[in-house]
Amino acid sequence: MADPVREQKVGSLTVFSNHPVLDQFARDMLAGIRAENLPAARINLYVGIHRKFGPALFRRGLRLGLQTEHYFDENGRTMWRKPRPRRLLKQLLFYHLILDLSPANAPYYRWLPRFLRRRVLFGPHVFPCRPVPYRAGQRPPVFFGAINDRRAKILAGLPKDHCDLLSETYGTDLHKAICDSRGVVNIHFADGIYTEYPRLLSSYLAGKPVLSEKLGAELVEGRDYGTLGQDHTDHQLRTIFSSFCSGFAARHRLTDFLRRIAGP
Repeated sequence: MADPVREQKVGSLTVFSNHPVLDQFARDMLAGIRAENLPAARINLYVGIHRKFGPALFRRGLRLGLQTEHYFDENGRTMWRKPRPRRLLKQLLFYHLILDLSPANAPYYRWLPRFLRRRVLFGPHVFPCRPVPYRAGQRPPVFFGAINDRRAKILAGLPKDHCDLLSETYGTDLHKAICDSRGVVNIHFADGIYTEYPRLLSSYLAGKPVLSEKLGAELVEGRDYGTLGQDHTDHQLRTIFSSFCSGFAARHRLTDFLRRIAGP
């Protein structure tokens, strides 16, 4: 049975999702938005264009599809299964624009005619419209997400005081657990160099830095995120978070992006 379509709204923006992980991503994006920072135009944002949204795809207003899958990693390595060309063309019939979070996916779209390629935009434009303050925590950094063999092996190799595991935790419970921690651990689901932006956003909203394996080239290790398995002082964690907040997060605000595509 398909997951029900969840609809959430702030001001002129309505966000649709239909999977627990994508529901969380949608909630986090909306949590960082104030209605007065949105454009006047009605915008419908569909989180995860690989999912089906049924009649919700016919809502009036600008239809923006958010592409969340990793087709390639930073080095061009094939990652998740790519949709067939026919599926992408069908998506472009429904969505006025597609925002792909990962610039590394750009090669997948090269076969499109130029007029359609212009409707595919890139970048993790999902962060809040206001800076988030750093929040110190006492508990070990937390990891949340599905556990596969790769993640289990890496987690088992971390010192016990380096990571707490959360399973099937969402919404306010997840936010509170992150707030109580010193940071968020990020471990890739598959081998590769790429960035899991939903996890970075959840961490940022709680005022925490991310401690991770190597991320995409748009993020600099030691400046935008901490090194996985390395001891970090509270001062180092604060410095990393502050750098990410004033730099990367400030350049990728969702409201700024929506004003660029939909006007004031």
